[in-house]
Amino acid sequence: MVFPRADYLLAENAPMLRIMPKQLVFFEAFEACIKAGVKATGLLKQMLDAPDDFPRFVTEIEACEQAGDRATAQVVDTLNKNLATPFERADIRSLIEALDDILDACDTVAHKLVMYRAQKVRPEAHELATILVALAPATEKAVTALRTSRTGEGVLAACHEVHQLETDADKVLRRAIGALFDEVKDPIELIKWKEILEILEHATDKCEDAVRVIEEVVRKHG
Repeated sequence: MVFPRADYLLAENAPMLRIMPKQLVFFEAFEACIKAGVKATGLLKQMLDAPDDFPRFVTEIEACEQAGDRATAQVVDTLNKNLATPFERADIRSLIEALDDILDACDTVAHKLVMYRAQKVRPEAHELATILVALAPATEKAVTALRTSRTGEGVLAACHEVHQLETDADKVLRRAIGALFDEVKDPIELIKWKEILEILEHATDKCEDAVRVIEEVVRKHG
């Protein structure tokens, strides 16, 4: 939301960031990218439950990833054409790149499930996907708060849940890798599932990377 210039004089009405109309495109792109991320993570979780329907899910997740690429291109193009930005250019780039990386990781997992003929899905993959499905909307909440919140505290509160969930994902991955070496005797199976699990966890890392950028923006502007 953009407030009229006169309303900036009223602290209780002003958002944390003073966003000029031409700068809204950045926030629209951030929000479009994480919205695609929310959809992609949900599709990926469904995909893990439906091995017989992998090709359809790959197509749908690819479409989400392409939406993220378009949002990223829009941000880069706008940066190249405009001198004034709502916050530091490096932070804008870092935020859109982290959000796009969430989609890239989902797309990579989807393709590897097909390439590796991963019909029998590891339970830890389901666990990580469940965490990722919670992380994406939590990240979306933080991204939206960056535009709408009147205080830095409001933005940071939205970031807190992401940190907690990502810590859970780290714990699941450590346990999952240990279980692989304990339970899987076929080295090919071990290698392929270790890779898939690590990419799933990488997607959770990127959610946290995004909110860390947001927290840095709050530190500078809140």
